[in-house]
Amino acid sequence: MKKFISMIVVLSYLMLILSACAEKGNSSKKSSRDSLEAIKDKGVIRVAGSTTGPPFSYINEKNENVGLMFDITKKIGENLGVKTEIQGMQFASLIPAIEADKIDMISAGMIITEERKKIIDFTDPIYEYGEGLVVLKTENKIKTLDNLKGKKVGVQQGTIYLEGLKEYPETKVQIYKSVADMVSELENGRIDAFFGDYPIIVHMIKENPNFNIKLVDGYNPKWTGQVGLGLPKGSDELREAINKEIKKLKESGEIDAILEQRGLK
Repeated sequence: MKKFISMIVVLSYLMLILSACAEKGNSSKKSSRDSLEAIKDKGVIRVAGSTTGPPFSYINEKNENVGLMFDITKKIGENLGVKTEIQGMQFASLIPAIEADKIDMISAGMIITEERKKIIDFTDPIYEYGEGLVVLKTENKIKTLDNLKGKKVGVQQGTIYLEGLKEYPETKVQIYKSVADMVSELENGRIDAFFGDYPIIVHMIKENPNFNIKLVDGYNPKWTGQVGLGLPKGSDELREAINKEIKKLKESGEIDAILEQRGLK
């Protein structure tokens, strides 16, 4: 009899453990960030972008978070029936923020790379761009990479262009911290040309028409990348829904209209 009672106690204990594990599993499933329904229930999708990445995402003179990626994100939010809650932060903080569940989406000029895909998910590409070649307004001989042999060429540290220029050893590469530094160096005659992200250069020239620089017309970029929206790892349901909206915006011409408004089409 005692053995029988002991067996019942043991079985009851095992059932309690299994029940607790099941509840924990269900709880995890319910709290999964891969729930589009959860975002719709809240009525808000939390979005963040860089404060210093024009024209993709930046802070304007009115201290507002603006940019073409936010324009696109807002349209996606509207189509999903939720409010888009936007915040700005340093570019390096975006991925940690999504890992810490502080935001639901990254909306910035973030290139899709294999390394980043190990940490977060990306939507389908929204925009593809490469480098722009920048010279003085009076320069008419530099048209291609081959024209840069023996020339002093500026490039920003940490960019794919710096790595790519290793294939052109006859080019005298000079490394800078920012695009603004390269503009100053070019205008003061210390370099002959520089490379920068094409969309950023377009925006800079548009906002500063008095700069004595121009993009080389007809230059074909050699190093390109695709920009997508960043999502939490494993966000299959959310990613699928957003990809459908991106496809609609492309087919309707709305994304092209946004890019054209920013001078990128």
